[in-house]
Amino acid sequence: MSTPKNYFMRNILFLLFPFLLMSALLTGSGCKKEHSTSSSSEADLRITTDAAALSYSPASNFNFTVNSDPASYAADRFMVVFETPSLSVMPLTFTSFNAYEQKNLVRIDWTTSNENGIKQFNIEKSVAGDHFIKISDVQANNSTLNNYQSADITPAEGYNFYRIQSVSNEDKIFYSDIIKIYVGKDDHRITIFPNPVIGNSFNLRIANRISGTYEIRLMNLLGKTFLKNTIQYTGGIITKNYKIGQIPKGIYKMVIKTPSGEEKVISILF
Repeated sequence: MSTPKNYFMRNILFLLFPFLLMSALLTGSGCKKEHSTSSSSEADLRITTDAAALSYSPASNFNFTVNSDPASYAADRFMVVFETPSLSVMPLTFTSFNAYEQKNLVRIDWTTSNENGIKQFNIEKSVAGDHFIKISDVQANNSTLNNYQSADITPAEGYNFYRIQSVSNEDKIFYSDIIKIYVGKDDHRITIFPNPVIGNSFNLRIANRISGTYEIRLMNLLGKTFLKNTIQYTGGIITKNYKIGQIPKGIYKMVIKTPSGEEKVISILF
């Protein structure tokens, strides 16, 4: 392009199409900015170092002067620069949450993934399932996979409800599911509660039985299996929580094979 002897004005319309899912920055060289239409992205005009925003839709209009300054008509008088957006962080996930009776207390274990910016976990308890109070807290590890443990040293006789409250560094709150266990006098039973099942979730309790591997199967009366699981039981009293997907309402049977080979069958109503 040859240099004009006389000064003249030009208007250039920049049309930016969203062919990249990024924020765009526009920079210009040798341009005197006279007007800009801004949106969600910033643009810099190199001669004035002013910031302006670009919009994908509608188009952004920028008016500038071409004059005797060689930079105002240079080939690199403006540039389009793309910024990579920050990656979103996946939310915290409770991958497991269990509670089991151990001597005179209730042991509470849980694992998490995708921890980022979590300050602590508060263990909350209720004896009715509605009003929860904090009984202890644990500092967060903020690792990829995390294992935690706490205890309720004064469980109530009967049903005890527990949940975990996570607290972020910005004091944002997120809750785990609620689990329920029964604390009573020591016996030597394998029980299921609540029965009938409420909300497709139930608990299996093993109390003071022989240690070893317990195999469980949930079947309908035609023999179709809906749940199969193995429990490594080390003694004492434990409670495992199970969630079943949508299954037809009716009577099912839980078949429990003990380490001695004995099979115990418990009817369960969904």
